[in-house]
Amino acid sequence: MGESLRLLQAGDVNLDVPLYGIGDLPDELQRHLANARYESFRSLIDAAIHRRVDAIVLAGNLLPVRLPGSPARWFLHEQFSRLTAHAITVLVRGDALPTPPAGLAWPENVVPTAARHAVRWMTRSQQTVRVSDGLHPYDLSGVADHQLVVGGQLPTQQRIDHSPGTFWACSDDSAVTAGSSNLDRAHRCGPLQGSGFEDCGPHGAWELAIERGQYRDLRLVACDAVHWQQEELLLDSSSTRTTVLTEMVNRATQLHKRAGTTTVVRWLLSGEGELLNTFWSPRVRQDLLDEARKRCPTGCSMAGLEVATAAQQRDDLQESSLVSAFRHTLSTLTQSETIDFLLIGDFDSQSIPSGCRMLSRQRYLDHLEPRIVERLRGDLLPTARSA
Repeated sequence: MGESLRLLQAGDVNLDVPLYGIGDLPDELQRHLANARYESFRSLIDAAIHRRVDAIVLAGNLLPVRLPGSPARWFLHEQFSRLTAHAITVLVRGDALPTPPAGLAWPENVVPTAARHAVRWMTRSQQTVRVSDGLHPYDLSGVADHQLVVGGQLPTQQRIDHSPGTFWACSDDSAVTAGSSNLDRAHRCGPLQGSGFEDCGPHGAWELAIERGQYRDLRLVACDAVHWQQEELLLDSSSTRTTVLTEMVNRATQLHKRAGTTTVVRWLLSGEGELLNTFWSPRVRQDLLDEARKRCPTGCSMAGLEVATAAQQRDDLQESSLVSAFRHTLSTLTQSETIDFLLIGDFDSQSIPSGCRMLSRQRYLDHLEPRIVERLRGDLLPTARSA
């Protein structure tokens, strides 16, 4: 076995799929966000070149919708061609790769998986790699420095045991940058760019170093052109319109600086006091939102301001208890330890996310709700903005 294989793995790219929730944004920002998915893919290519990886792995959908006159295929050809000068291979699901633009072929560095056999390629350091779609057992046979399965679901433990030395690079359209592992032999990745507020948190690609079918290093490289964020403001009897406005602007500015890209924030007001009651009026909320937008820095905006119901406030208290318990435990939990979260927090079994009671540090991202993952983001894996 030679040196490690360095990959940049991405999930769904979804060129030409529109973003959700931008209709309430200022017109200028809407126009900017129209090309967000293209910008995020360009950032992925920039990151691959800057980090000198051996290959980028596109485990999800590239172009699930076909729009008349779309520049998507020409754009993909241009971006793939940028990687040829750096000897960086593009590993892509064969069923997700569209036909090339008329009169052209995809660059030679583009390696699609095949339906009935494994595909071999060689890295710039002369390592041999076999790539399969994982649908047929014989796809995983043979000898190579590295063996990869691109696309599909996370493998079962039985499948892993029967395929020594093989690494699975998977995609999950329901996951928010879902770094997840099965004994370090598989990793799934969510969308490259979040589609809207249901995809809050950082998005991008995962940088991995593969050795003997296992990843040794894992790092999120943020590629999103727009960062979606939901925030809650807790009001009390001392809150005033001025303090609420100031808090909204200050917090949005901090989020924008942390994300390093265009940031759109949606707000939820909760708590108590007379001021909260005044915000039940849509006109009052809109006036405050408009004023906050004017004070936000360039590249940061706000898309909504709502008042939490009593049920939402109860849910948030429960979520805050979970976040506090996870954050405390992660500071001491090693990679190999498993812990019963019922023993570390003041909540019953019904408040633990499904499958999350007995959990190791290495696998908890599979089970956490996206909002909790985002609130714990600083305690998780190292994150970098793409070059």
